[in-house]
Amino acid sequence: MAKAKNTYIKKTFEQWLPAELQNEFGLTFQFNMPELEEWLQAESPIPPEVAPTLEKLKQQLKVSHSYWNEQDLIFKFIAPFLSLVDFTDPHYNYFTERKLKAHLGAYELTGVVDFVVSKGYKDPQKPYFFLHEYKRFKGTEADPLGQVLSEMLTAQTLNADGKPIYGCYVYGQHWTFVLLNQNVYATSQGYDATAPEELQKVWSVLQETKRRIVIRANEDQ
Repeated sequence: MAKAKNTYIKKTFEQWLPAELQNEFGLTFQFNMPELEEWLQAESPIPPEVAPTLEKLKQQLKVSHSYWNEQDLIFKFIAPFLSLVDFTDPHYNYFTERKLKAHLGAYELTGVVDFVVSKGYKDPQKPYFFLHEYKRFKGTEADPLGQVLSEMLTAQTLNADGKPIYGCYVYGQHWTFVLLNQNVYATSQGYDATAPEELQKVWSVLQETKRRIVIRANEDQ
């Protein structure tokens, strides 16, 4: 007699809320998480050769974000901004619109991620950092924290190395960073990329993220 296959409840990343992830998988939200605060304390000056381009992007975002749709936001600000950060290396790379799935308890978590930085150059092999873009909140849209957190939980399961997973979601001009360590997660404030000091902070955190990814990717060789 053929052995019965496991039957999982399939649920896409867009369908999860933070409270559901807490209830189903024992996640806990922590205020003032030391690991998050350490990540956010990074200071990385914007290089002089990058500053004029970044200033132009910032001004365009400030003037236009209120009427941009999500694709406008991606192609006119997020993509060129991330290209300046430069998440590319022989040992890791960034990938867009890639499918990810894992089995956790009774569930299959699955979906297509907007942007992920992962070990591997041609194909993602071990995810480290996720980013999702949202134009504005609507009643019918996915919860941004629930979506990115479910992706991070999936990556944590696949990596199976006990190391933190990093994430970010972008809502209009605001960037919110998320850290998942074991079964505890925390979120930053929403940094306004149209404000010079807060754009500097976003730049610094992304540069610190890249520095940590370099270390992780080298360890994973």
